[in-house]
Amino acid sequence: MHQLSNYIREVKRNDSKPEYKFSIITPAYNVENYIEETIESVFEQNWLENNKNQIQMIVINDGSTDNTWDKMKKSLGKYSNLVIINKENTGVSDSRNTGARYALGKYWNFLDSDDKLGESAVYNVNKILEANPDLKLVKMNRRYFEKYNGTPEFYMGDLKYSQTINTAKDPYHPIIHMSSIFFDNQLWDKDMFPVHLTYGEDAWVAGIMIEKVKEIYFSFEAVYCYRRRYSEDSIVDQHKGDPRKYIDQVRDFYIPYFKYIKKRFGFISSHIQSMIILYFSWNLKNKDDYDFLTKNYKDEYLEALYDTLSYCQSEVIMGETRLLNYYLRHTLLILKNTGEIPKNNLFYEPIIENIEDKETPVIRDYRNKRIERWDIRKARITVLKSLNGYVSILGDINTIFDLKFNENFKICFENSFGERFYFQKEFHTPFKSYWIMNDILKQVIGFSDNIPNAFFINSKYVRLLGFFKVDNKWYETQFDLNFVGHFAWLVNYTEGSFFPIDNKLVTYNRESKQFELEHLTKKNIKKNEDLVSNSLLSRDTKEDEHQIKKILLWRKTANILKGLKEKYKLTINCYMDRHNSSWDNATALLLEHNKHITSDTKTKNYFIVDKKSKSYRSLKKKNIKVIPFGSLRHKLLFLVADRLISSQANIANYNPFRKIWNNKMNDKLNFEYVFLQHGVNLRKLATYRDPWMTRTKLGIDQIIATNKLEYEHLTDTSNGSEFLPESVKLIGMARHDLLEVKKEPIETGSPKKILVMPTWRKNLSIWKSGDYVYNPAFKNSEHFMAWNSVLNNPKLRSFLSEYNAQLIFAPHPLEQIQIDDYDLKNVDQIIQKVVNYNKLINKTDAFITDFSSLGLDYFYENKPIFILNTNDDYWENFDNVLNYQSGKFGDVSRDVDGLVENVIVSLKNNFEVPSERKKFRDQFYKSEIGINISKEILLETNILNKK
Repeated sequence: MHQLSNYIREVKRNDSKPEYKFSIITPAYNVENYIEETIESVFEQNWLENNKNQIQMIVINDGSTDNTWDKMKKSLGKYSNLVIINKENTGVSDSRNTGARYALGKYWNFLDSDDKLGESAVYNVNKILEANPDLKLVKMNRRYFEKYNGTPEFYMGDLKYSQTINTAKDPYHPIIHMSSIFFDNQLWDKDMFPVHLTYGEDAWVAGIMIEKVKEIYFSFEAVYCYRRRYSEDSIVDQHKGDPRKYIDQVRDFYIPYFKYIKKRFGFISSHIQSMIILYFSWNLKNKDDYDFLTKNYKDEYLEALYDTLSYCQSEVIMGETRLLNYYLRHTLLILKNTGEIPKNNLFYEPIIENIEDKETPVIRDYRNKRIERWDIRKARITVLKSLNGYVSILGDINTIFDLKFNENFKICFENSFGERFYFQKEFHTPFKSYWIMNDILKQVIGFSDNIPNAFFINSKYVRLLGFFKVDNKWYETQFDLNFVGHFAWLVNYTEGSFFPIDNKLVTYNRESKQFELEHLTKKNIKKNEDLVSNSLLSRDTKEDEHQIKKILLWRKTANILKGLKEKYKLTINCYMDRHNSSWDNATALLLEHNKHITSDTKTKNYFIVDKKSKSYRSLKKKNIKVIPFGSLRHKLLFLVADRLISSQANIANYNPFRKIWNNKMNDKLNFEYVFLQHGVNLRKLATYRDPWMTRTKLGIDQIIATNKLEYEHLTDTSNGSEFLPESVKLIGMARHDLLEVKKEPIETGSPKKILVMPTWRKNLSIWKSGDYVYNPAFKNSEHFMAWNSVLNNPKLRSFLSEYNAQLIFAPHPLEQIQIDDYDLKNVDQIIQKVVNYNKLINKTDAFITDFSSLGLDYFYENKPIFILNTNDDYWENFDNVLNYQSGKFGDVSRDVDGLVENVIVSLKNNFEVPSERKKFRDQFYKSEIGINISKEILLETNILNKK
């Protein structure tokens, strides 16, 4: 046995009579920042108010090298039922086995050392056990806290209430975390945790216990608080991309476990199979490019996985709908039967069958089960919009058929005259496609085009046809359609959904599977709106009837106002930057637009911003028509406007109804959304890993790119952005018209000002009740500690004083809420309010940042930028050459000391930018130099030429 030292408080076991109701066993390794909080969460359980001394806690220090043991000893003086053990480092499994030897409770739990029990966890667990005396296992509902919020247990997502799960009848709720389970100690076998496993020791034990009793109670009310650290230094975080989770797990865990279970229980249950499938499903769904995942390694892993699947039934694999997508289930089925995985999108060869007196291609799987028919396929239309004489179409087809655009597959619209419009533009949808270990397993086929309005106008109907070729013969089908989009009256599965094309109103008939056209009259509009209204009110929805009626009332009001607008032939443009600030690209563009508006014009421009903001007052002084964000007038304008021109793409920044009504209020079919990228971007705006800047998600009609890389990225559909080239304009930044390009050196002796502004970290922010609120854990993050160190570096402070320079600190607008965390005694000026950044850039001489796009504005002005590339930065660039880290835009440092040295060197040189950097600046901003950028945007987007 390993050596134990400083074992505190003698424990005497009496197996016939437990000393406590509950024993909590916690192994601890290098958790000095968390262990006291964990211990406190146990002994502050509200259940203890009426059940004193009924909880025992055993904490095992597993050879920590930090102050964990000292913190444990400190807690010992507070709690009489705390037992602490100090031992050499032997791992979590051995530590748990050690702690179990001293557990005296009837029910045990293995709490992790950086997690917590919810304050009523034991109360709710005890309540369940008292009501169910034969119950042996209770599973608490895990919830993230600190870095993330929410629940990580997606495989429990279908459960709507607390209940007993019989794993013999329902094997698809695998339990793999012992930390969130309370169990009867009679289920414990001596030294039950397998010390040979690096990963999977929890599942090993949980699976055996469940096999013994076949039942476990899942409780929503009993909460296990599962910490995801800001520091990302937990075992879970540090082991991301560990190759031992792949081949080693097959050899050390999956196959030995299957053999053990079969030997002990006589068979391998569906629940045990489901549990192992859960484990390797994470590997299969991985999209990260880990270095070890070479082709040879992946082939070797799949070969090992083939051995694992020999223990799994096909029915269990195909039943794993929560863990595995459709294509991964079929991949495992094929791998189990052939030892290979599908290649190049081909899962099964199509065959021709006669169904209902019609020949059609079908797919049968290895069970000879028919799984798809070509004659009943569905397509998804993700954008349908009539603008500038064209209907913009974006769609995709998700099918196991191996479709190759314009080779064995064609798709077209057909109208009632028999005319056909064949789609010619294929786009790739990597973020909609399906992956296996960072390789695309199945590509969703996408199509897009702009179809002339005339194709629709005089037709009675339009339908979508698909053609698939098998053995040189084409087979036709009429697609049923699903709709996804941001269009108020184009609602999926809602009767009466419609959109206008010129003088026609287009609806979708689900029975005939086609668009039908009728005259665009008030009577027809009302008829279809009533159908939509009744459908919304009658459907089974989470929204209450009162909420829906409010939405419908707003819609009717909007229709009345649109009639008045059309009567007076008005054009209404809503300009916005952030909901609480201005002086970004939208402000600059509005100032230029107003120059071209005469007193008798029918064009009305409005700027939307929070009435409490400084921007509201400053814009009114410039005789700009300013509307308070979220006001009644804003909501009415939002519903009737012809155009939204915004430098913020997030719907919460521009929608007065916010996210809750985004698909029911704003009728984007009748207006354009022009997005002005709010900063020169060197980073990808849409990727398969984070498909944020996509056309269907944001409903953007035109987007202004600010540099060549951004333009190429947005128009390359392989990135998943979905923008057609004609929707993206490479022009530049409107706000650059307001910047003063530095042409002469700073006068010697003049005071120099340096702006410090790290960019926002979404993962360090807490969104609550429609806004960001203070996060008490922010100051524990690496991001905060690095930048607080910059502001208080003594060497930097000394040189700033010597060279007559000042330090100005401006936290990102979304991080202003955290400003009190910083030590600001060495800062000369603090920007605590949202300001006119153009003026701030013009008045300062240098910029310190991480990857804030504001740095590129300093670069535009020929002023130096200094970049701190900290470990918490998420760098995802367009390429490996033109990026912040390359040093082409400014000096880059990996630590604070390096940053300070770069600032000092430049300060001694009077902040003069090297000539080669100036030359690169002229090349990078080639499209902007010498032109009125704002006017060019107005012309290219046709804003000045419309109505």
